[in-house]
Amino acid sequence: MNKHSFALHLCIILIIILTILGLLFIYSSSQFFSYNSHGSTSYYFFKQLCGVGLGIFTCLIVACIPFDFFKKNALSLLIFSSFLCLIPH
Repeated sequence: MNKHSFALHLCIILIIILTILGLLFIYSSSQFFSYNSHGSTSYYFFKQLCGVGLGIFTCLIVACIPFDFFKKNALSLLIFSSFLCLIPH
């Protein structure tokens, strides 16, 4: 295993660990408020878990797009993502 492969694996492992820790912290810190406002102690945990799943799905799709596409359409993608930031949620 070369240096780049080791660094990539280490980065992926650290991302997984931090994601799991974040989910655990959200679950433990929002139980009371979640139960009082939504009737379930794990409402915010499952909401965040859905966000993690959507992020992983999006990452896998974007990873399949050739890099040249992003280089060629960088300005259009910047304008589009800036527009998305202006949409209230």
